[in-house]
Amino acid sequence: MHNGKPKIVIIGAGAAGLAAAEKLHASGLFEIKLLEAQGRIGGRVYSQQSSTLGSADFVELGAQWIHGEDHPVYEFAKAQGLVLEKSKDSLVDEDEATGEFVLDSGRQITDDEDEVSEDCLQFLNTLLTKVEQPNNFTVKELQEWSMGDYLEEQFRRYLNSFGPSGEKDARLRRAVFDWFLRNQLVDNSCFDMKQLSLRAFSDYVLEGDTTVRLRVPLSTLLDRITPTFPRNQISLHQPVRKIVYSTAGTEPIKVVSQSGLVVEADHVIMTASLGVLKASPEMFEPPLPTRKRKAIDSCGFGSVTKLLLEFPTAFWERLQPPTDGFELLWLDSGDRDFTGILKDAPWQRSVVGFDLVRSTKNTLVVWLAGPKGPEVDNMPDDQVMEDAWRLLCKFIGSDEVPKPVRLIRERWSANPFTRGTYSYYSLDSSRAGIVIGDLAEPVGYHSATTDEFVPALLFAGEATHPQFFSTVHGAILSGWREADRLIELHS
Repeated sequence: MHNGKPKIVIIGAGAAGLAAAEKLHASGLFEIKLLEAQGRIGGRVYSQQSSTLGSADFVELGAQWIHGEDHPVYEFAKAQGLVLEKSKDSLVDEDEATGEFVLDSGRQITDDEDEVSEDCLQFLNTLLTKVEQPNNFTVKELQEWSMGDYLEEQFRRYLNSFGPSGEKDARLRRAVFDWFLRNQLVDNSCFDMKQLSLRAFSDYVLEGDTTVRLRVPLSTLLDRITPTFPRNQISLHQPVRKIVYSTAGTEPIKVVSQSGLVVEADHVIMTASLGVLKASPEMFEPPLPTRKRKAIDSCGFGSVTKLLLEFPTAFWERLQPPTDGFELLWLDSGDRDFTGILKDAPWQRSVVGFDLVRSTKNTLVVWLAGPKGPEVDNMPDDQVMEDAWRLLCKFIGSDEVPKPVRLIRERWSANPFTRGTYSYYSLDSSRAGIVIGDLAEPVGYHSATTDEFVPALLFAGEATHPQFFSTVHGAILSGWREADRLIELHS
């Protein structure tokens, strides 16, 4: 950093940081240094080639899909030939929670039960469609209601609508609702649906397919988006300890890593996860402005636990009828049996299901969220595999299920450089009048000569995108947004 160009330090080499770095580099206007806390780039995109299977096989330990089609990241991936076409590729059938309902007693669900469960699920999905339209609610309702309270009230009315004749199916409908809530915890990365603002669904924008799969690892998309940024300008194993900035712009910003590296900059783009920002208020000197700190503290950030279990054979291919996975309904167990399965491994009750992974062989992915996720992240692999196997045996029969041979995972909640998976619009932030835009608002000063606002600290990452929070494409777009902000300033 010696030739007089503005100096930019980007913190975090995930999707947002890499996207910002590429765009700034392509402009030719800046000197750029990218600091990454971990020993790899990609952040919460973590693609891993299978070491025991074919060279083309891969799994995603973190983000797995592009969500929706009406945005530039999808258009880029499509133009690059990375998107799996539904009419041509069987891989696109993979999705979260699309398997068959299975019962905790191990018995097969009857046709009548299947009809009732599908009716219940259809009703619950119409509730999601309704909350996606903000004009269905008053401004106060959007600010004050939690998604959990809304769903519980609407489900209560749904049960009551059947009258006395519906009593025989009420237990099954409650089991479906319980599964639905577990699945929503995963979708929204929250510990409790009562933490989730009703506004989250109306602000989040999704057009086209919910989950768009790529024919290559998601990390390949990041490589394609950053073709020219020099990798030697990325310093790995450099977690940042302190960012010292001037509120008047009279001194360069100093970024200090835990190893003692000091880098000076005119601008810093912070792309660390919201979880890291929540845990590190002392990182900024002076402290961030009150509203910025309030936005960080009140916006939601949770963790999803994703367990990839490799089996010696694809035993599910022998089952009848064929299935894309197993979605767990707790219906038949009495209290004694119910308590027994949970006594030694209570996290099992939070599992949504076991879904097929089509990008590799003989592998199922286990999804769970809520307060038990961090507990699982801190358990040893052998115990997790044993507990997961016992759970699957309970639902489909031990004679059918061989023991898994390998567990592949990333412990996101236990990773000090992520502290979870992705953000959500919390009830606390909604009630406080905080919007996602407050997370994206830069911190800076007004030029003494022109009175123009100069952004010193800029913020990118999935949590800062007002419509696409919690997504990879939201992270990429936020990185481009902050790069454009600086390019416009210095053009």
